[in-house]
Amino acid sequence: MSVKIQPVGRRYLLEMEDITDRKVGHIHLSQTSGETTRVCKIISSGQGAYDHALGKFVPNEHKVGERVLISAFAGFNLDAKSLGYIGVDFKIVNEGEIMARIVGEEDN
Repeated sequence: MSVKIQPVGRRYLLEMEDITDRKVGHIHLSQTSGETTRVCKIISSGQGAYDHALGKFVPNEHKVGERVLISAFAGFNLDAKSLGYIGVDFKIVNEGEIMARIVGEEDN
């Protein structure tokens, strides 16, 4: 999938996954908990930002392709239809809005 949006700074473009009852690692995500937390895939990332306290450029912590957990209320919802995508939900979030990285996922 080629995306027409490139986030800037410490922001990420996320593709929202469908909400279903399932386990992600050792966390059980039911449809009701899915109303407050969402699993997403990082589609695109900004380059990072200059940290004045450190006096240097700091790249973003997460990489394209990672699956992450965010609050359903985090970030900015994008109108996917206006971008030419139907049936896909996108969000742009700041790095601080990502609650967890999903690693070592087990079979459901």
